[in-house]
Amino acid sequence: MKTLEEIFRDIKIRGGVKSKIVASLLDKIEEAKKAGYTLEDILEELNKRGLDTTYAGFRRMLSDIKKERKDKKMKKVAIINFKGGVGKSTIANLLDLPNKVVINLDTQNAENSNYSDTINFLTLKEENSIEIDELLDVLKDEGREWIIYDTPGSITDEVLSIIDDVDYIIIPFTKGNRSKETTIDTIKSILEIMDNDKVKFALVFNMYQDDEDIEKELKPIEDEVKKILGDKYSCSATLKFSKAVSTMEREKKSIDELDLTNKIAYKAFKKRVKEMNNRLKDCLFGERN
Repeated sequence: MKTLEEIFRDIKIRGGVKSKIVASLLDKIEEAKKAGYTLEDILEELNKRGLDTTYAGFRRMLSDIKKERKDKKMKKVAIINFKGGVGKSTIANLLDLPNKVVINLDTQNAENSNYSDTINFLTLKEENSIEIDELLDVLKDEGREWIIYDTPGSITDEVLSIIDDVDYIIIPFTKGNRSKETTIDTIKSILEIMDNDKVKFALVFNMYQDDEDIEKELKPIEDEVKKILGDKYSCSATLKFSKAVSTMEREKKSIDELDLTNKIAYKAFKKRVKEMNNRLKDCLFGERN
């Protein structure tokens, strides 16, 4: 078992950002409690390390961070394409965004396909008569920073209810003329129903197998999308095909968890996922770490 000194070793309060310190402290305190330490033991260790002098002091810090989180605007991303099989759920799960939650708006989406923190909204709505706005209020109170909407293959009431409030729209597509045609139709349909001048779009060329497909398949559709969207279009990213996706869905494990098994295939796919995320953070979200 780790000692309290080992658990709290990396926490430094001086010169740090309070919100990050408190968030880290919460994680470490939970770790210590699960390891069997009492609250008195934990607070004594915090005092020894200059992290806090009283329990009330820590509670005040905790209150501050909760207020900061509540006041902070949640950012919302919709993953949309009215063609099935393009990997919307995969992209939603693989997006590397802090403190995110995936809201599944698709009844056809098997719950088993989601291995991120996911809320199946239609089930929640049926059982509790809750609406999207009410759900978002709860998530904001919890301090969620990013909402990822995993959408169905058509314009539903739920899509209509969220489309004007999203900050970013990601359109995944795959190789082939049918996918290209449906992707263009999807974008045109979104523009028809949307009254949102600030939204930014990105494409993700998903599940391609040959690098030459990027030039043959991505460039032509990107050129057309740029003409349709104008300055609403930000960029494109790519994610090469991997059988790791089916493993993740079957076992409900993230690529980070699979990477721990040390298989080369998982490590290679994890690298591709990181490249996709870095590209989107650079050119769409503007928040690369």
